[in-house]
Amino acid sequence: MLFWIFLLNNLSLLYLLELEKVSFVFHFLSYKVKIQASTERLRGVFLNIVSRENGVNNLEDNSEIVDAE
Repeated sequence: MLFWIFLLNNLSLLYLLELEKVSFVFHFLSYKVKIQASTERLRGVFLNIVSRENGVNNLEDNSEIVDAE
C-alpha cells in the first residue's frame, strides 16, 4: 500500500512539473507576441515621424519606400 501512495505521489509531482513547463512555454510565447506587437507599434510611430519629416501625408507610400530599402 505504501508503494502505491509513493508512486501516485511521484506521478502527481511529474504531472505538476509538466503543467509548469506548458505554462512557462505559453507565457513565453505570449510575451513574444506582446513584444512583436510593441515592435510593430514602434515601427508605425517611426514611419509616422519619418513621413512628417519628409512631408509625406500618406503613410502607406512611405512604408513602401522604407520596405524597399
